[in-house]
Amino acid sequence: MTRVFSIRALSAILAATSVLTGAAPVSAQSADAAPNVAVRYADLEVSHVTGAKVLLQRIKTAAIRACGGAPDLREFQRRADFDQCRKSAVASAVARVNAPVLTAMAGRDIESVRVAGR
Repeated sequence: MTRVFSIRALSAILAATSVLTGAAPVSAQSADAAPNVAVRYADLEVSHVTGAKVLLQRIKTAAIRACGGAPDLREFQRRADFDQCRKSAVASAVARVNAPVLTAMAGRDIESVRVAGR
């Protein structure tokens, strides 16, 4: 069985980004036209920590591409919008895979970011 899914940047977040920051028109695409990045994981055993870790990294990389790449850190609003898009894309992809180890790992990742940000 081939295991592939795609990450599609959320159009509502992208539309908000373009309204709030005056971003390029590509950011205001509809959900159907939003960037779609395939993530393959047939080579991984996502029920084990090692495979889940690799897949989570692939998902994060795909989310960065789907959300248009990370803007300069000095562009605070664009960076915040990008971070929200990336976080939503990762959460959506993890939910699609529906693998308990991956879900737990992604949840811990979010918690460590939340604790570090305090």
